[in-house]
Amino acid sequence: MTHQNCVPVRHLFTINHIESLEEKTIVHREAVRAIIRNKDKVLLIRSRKFGEYKFPGGGIDVGESMLDALRREVKEETGYDMNPAILSFGRTIEFHPDFAKEFDVFHQTSDYFICSIFGSPSSTEYAEYEIEYGYYPEWVRLEDAYMHNLSVPKHPQIPWNERDTRVMGMLLSEEHDAN
Repeated sequence: MTHQNCVPVRHLFTINHIESLEEKTIVHREAVRAIIRNKDKVLLIRSRKFGEYKFPGGGIDVGESMLDALRREVKEETGYDMNPAILSFGRTIEFHPDFAKEFDVFHQTSDYFICSIFGSPSSTEYAEYEIEYGYYPEWVRLEDAYMHNLSVPKHPQIPWNERDTRVMGMLLSEEHDAN
């Protein structure tokens, strides 16, 4: 699948919670995630059910470009319109047991992009599980979200907490190195 000019420039990390892929059924999902900043805050999605923060984003639909998926996900999850200029931050790869239990393994690549938004937010359009988790957008200091996520207990229904917390840590480290 060609994703226009949005190919990530670097591999951030791989998370593998599967001992062996031999004779396993695997579902693959390609996803995009937005890193949206305004001064000292970042726009994240927070869960009322588990309390974790995550980057806005989600799966790329069949026939959809990365940029179109990113634009759609930002609008659905935050209510904001996204500027078309984006900068690749990198890609993560994950292998987890499929918590939907339809396959043995859930394999996902997530491409992170630094983006900006404009205008005032409209209403959000969350998927059924996102409504169940009580998701809502929140501007928060990146360090506060990172420290909070470190205290969120591991749970099989929020495997993204490990991934997004690690990305937050990388962003903080890069900020620290730049200063």
